[in-house]
Amino acid sequence: MRYRTLGSSDLEVSEISLGSWLTYSGGIEADRTRACTEAAFDAGITFFDTANA
Repeated sequence: MRYRTLGSSDLEVSEISLGSWLTYSGGIEADRTRACTEAAFDAGITFFDTANA
């Protein structure tokens, strides 16, 4: 996984994010949500988009 600095901060996040608002806001059961999130972490994803607008 490649990472980039977020804005002018020292925080580095993965170039790929996992979008979650439409998927996890009631569309998928909790156990599947956990499995997908854990797989994302295992793949090195550290950027999660939870915006709803």
